[in-house]
Amino acid sequence: MKNLISLILVFVLFWGQSLQAQKIISAYAGFTATDIKNRADIPLQANMTVSGSNVNCYNITTTDIKNILGESVTGVGALCSSTLVNKWSGFSPREWYIDATVLKNRIKTPYQLGSFAGYHHSAVTPGWMSGYITEFKYISGSTTPQTISVALQGGEINFPAMVSASYAKIVVKESGNVIGSGNLALGGYYGTNPINTYCSVSVSGWTGTKTLTATAYLSNGNADELCVFPGTTAWNITATQRMPPATAVHSDPTDATVIKIVGGSGTLDLAGNYTISISNVTKWDMTPYTLNVTVVAYLYDDTNTLIHTQTVVTNSSLRSFSGYLSRAADYDYRVEFVVKKP
Repeated sequence: MKNLISLILVFVLFWGQSLQAQKIISAYAGFTATDIKNRADIPLQANMTVSGSNVNCYNITTTDIKNILGESVTGVGALCSSTLVNKWSGFSPREWYIDATVLKNRIKTPYQLGSFAGYHHSAVTPGWMSGYITEFKYISGSTTPQTISVALQGGEINFPAMVSASYAKIVVKESGNVIGSGNLALGGYYGTNPINTYCSVSVSGWTGTKTLTATAYLSNGNADELCVFPGTTAWNITATQRMPPATAVHSDPTDATVIKIVGGSGTLDLAGNYTISISNVTKWDMTPYTLNVTVVAYLYDDTNTLIHTQTVVTNSSLRSFSGYLSRAADYDYRVEFVVKKP
């Protein structure tokens, strides 16, 4: 045992009835050596020291492993093959590999006590970190693409080293045809940092309702779909055509004999920002009306149900103005801008 600083040095001694080992493990991806030490359950915190990007692990015992796993067995082979081992720990007697685009897990051989150096029994399962989009609405004729994004939990597994997967890829299909994809380098993706990957989907020429299918993959620099991202499955996204916001500006039909618009226009975007220009406001006898007016926005959903009323300008003789219509972006809607006498 001459090279005690080697990353692969493991020695085994008898200490009473408990086997004991020592190993040096190294930082990887977004984890620092201190991160690895602080999260580790094996060995005891008192038996780990940080040296630069390495963690020196001493006194790794079968007794400590048995207690952390909640096992009844004490043999090294039995502990390494225990079903109580958390396979998602960054350090464990388990390893990951890809077989015909399927991510699989197996027990490392030969059995080594040092495989438990840095083991974290509560390691999280990779998967969705904050959900994913399942529906969106679009306006027919729009040239603005829709962004499909997901936030993935990478967990602790060193995918770049184990399965040569250093990217996360999202693919969106319609009727089996790819209509959007995006490939994002994992980088320092571990811990609490989400893997935010996305792609753009063109809605040009769309009408009606469409059902899309999206899948997240572990990938590489060539954008190969190595396997489905662990902890995820393909999901459906419903794309529904929404009504374009109306731009009508007109008089209150119940007050038409008092005030009437001869000309007027308005625009409203999906975020609720509007501009209104009113011209040639007259009385019923077509004489100019120059006093104050009130403009009210009536917001209807796609079933023509009134869901919101908002006065956008009150008691003002201004004929051109802009502002924000609240709630407009939250609904399928049409809007009527109605000019009233105060």
